[in-house]
Amino acid sequence: MLYWVIINNQRLGPLPVEELKNLNIQRDTLVWHEGLRDWSRAASLPELSDIVPAPAPIPPIPWRNGLQETPEPHGANRQAEPLPPTYLAWNIVVMICCCIPTGLVGLIYSTMVQPRYMRGDYDGARKASQNAEIWLIVTIVAGLIALPFQIIFTLL
Repeated sequence: MLYWVIINNQRLGPLPVEELKNLNIQRDTLVWHEGLRDWSRAASLPELSDIVPAPAPIPPIPWRNGLQETPEPHGANRQAEPLPPTYLAWNIVVMICCCIPTGLVGLIYSTMVQPRYMRGDYDGARKASQNAEIWLIVTIVAGLIALPFQIIFTLL
């Protein structure tokens, strides 16, 4: 099976498993092969388990107030972060019904959410989602402002 990987923002491939061993891929390296729907982290693919390094053990925090706590792994809360809303369907409907120019901007931001999330750019995905929401609201407001003028011009 041939794999493609993204290392230092460069896509490499197609590569056999033997060459992946030489690249020293990490657990969070994005990997794709034919049959996968989207890019996946190398640690999530069972066939790469002997290539990917094992996770580092997490040292416990010293006793504090009689309780021993185990810290979260670096970036653990970020991996569990859910996909932000894309507002894609809403932007399509509002663009068609209300205002095409501003709706198009919202549509573009909507399509940027999932690819950024899949690359691990959680902040970029969140910002694209926020911009898609803002442009959705702008499009609705523009449509409501234009509605009386459309009614007047159709009556003339």
